Amino acid sequence: MNSARKPVAVVVGATSKWQADGRNTKLAHGKVLDDSDIPVGARWGIGGAIAQKFANEGFFVVLTTRTAANAAALNSAI
Repeated sequence: MNSARKPVAVVVGATSKWQADGRNTKLAHGKVLDDSDIPVGARWGIGGAIAQKFANEGFFVVLTTRTAANAAALNSAI
């Protein structure tokens, strides 16, 4: 248990997300896209959706990533 005495959920890969300005997005669409039309629950794929679900159910969620900046947006959504 953590200091908040909540059950812990570690979600590996939750911060991997489709990138509006990613190389494959530009290749497929010919331009950078705006992700504001995508629901927050879908922006980080299944891993992000699982992390958000655990957080909504009262879990202390641990996001693993290479850099803190990669998890910032998902962390804010949670």
